[in-house]
Amino acid sequence: MKIYRDRQKLNYFSAACNLKRLIPELKDMSAEDIEYHLKGSNIVFHKENVKHVTLLRRLTLPFAILTLIIGFIFMPIAFMITGKWGYDKNWIYNWFKSLNLH
Repeated sequence: MKIYRDRQKLNYFSAACNLKRLIPELKDMSAEDIEYHLKGSNIVFHKENVKHVTLLRRLTLPFAILTLIIGFIFMPIAFMITGKWGYDKNWIYNWFKSLNLH
């Protein structure tokens, strides 16, 4: 299985709890105090979630690239017909995200 990482932004309280758990010098401070200091620092914290992609999903990569190319070719035609630029298909975006093509 291929492993890729999905990053998500943490709020300041979750980051304060993680910092308190990881740094021994912060054990005496409360999480609210750490959160107060983090809010003024303009630091952004991210958390990585490990996701596994199955072999069957990875085998669809050539079809995904072909779908992407066909979508770009026919996008102006779809714009002339519907008046919208782009596609409203969430399954396509989820498929590309699972293949790490986002």
